[in-house]
Amino acid sequence: MFVKYQHVRNGGLVALAGGAVAAVVVMNSAEPDPPKAEAFGEIVALADSSSGGQAKRKDALGRGAAWKVNLYDDDQDGTWDRIKLDRDRDDAWDATWSLKGGRWQDDATGQVWRGGVWEAPTTPTTPATPATPATPAAVSVEGAVAAKVAAALGEPASAKKVKDLYRGSGPKVNLYDDDQDGTWDRAKIDLERDGAWDDKLTRKGDGAIERRVEASGAVFVLEGGAWVAK
Repeated sequence: MFVKYQHVRNGGLVALAGGAVAAVVVMNSAEPDPPKAEAFGEIVALADSSSGGQAKRKDALGRGAAWKVNLYDDDQDGTWDRIKLDRDRDDAWDATWSLKGGRWQDDATGQVWRGGVWEAPTTPTTPATPATPATPAAVSVEGAVAAKVAAALGEPASAKKVKDLYRGSGPKVNLYDDDQDGTWDRAKIDLERDGAWDDKLTRKGDGAIERRVEASGAVFVLEGGAWVAK
């Protein structure tokens, strides 16, 4: 009997034998549908919540969710800093997002999540800082840096948190708008970029700026451009 096989567009195989037509269709397994913007928004909304003191939250969307999502608070400041996503739960991470300049950024593409969509990376806007207040000659370099950072507290906040204000130049500085009122409330300074915070600044209810030196525990208040022991 003469049998002829013919490939067809749908990936199946058609066998023609003695006038009879037998169709054998091979179905290709489909890739999971890419998540819609709402799904990304759900992940970002979850990551914008407080970490509650956790360093890591595994499977944050729940074990029944299509995606596996882990959240990380790397510097233990109560705010999630990183998101890792596994699209098909094959134990291989497909994407990592990091909080930079108050916005979530895809580490691989550089795209930034803004207004419910991914946008091409742009130069982040950082709050303007007034000129460094005049300080007495006796004030240490550390104190002068703290005074400069203190000038930013009370200025309009561009996000809930800005990490590394000076972007790799000089000391590492983080700013925080804790009460989400659009004004910077708190700052942390790592002078040597060694992963240890040296100074922590807080704007009090009366507008005074308080500085705590982590190494000694000493507390100062900024008065007339100089740090006065409290």
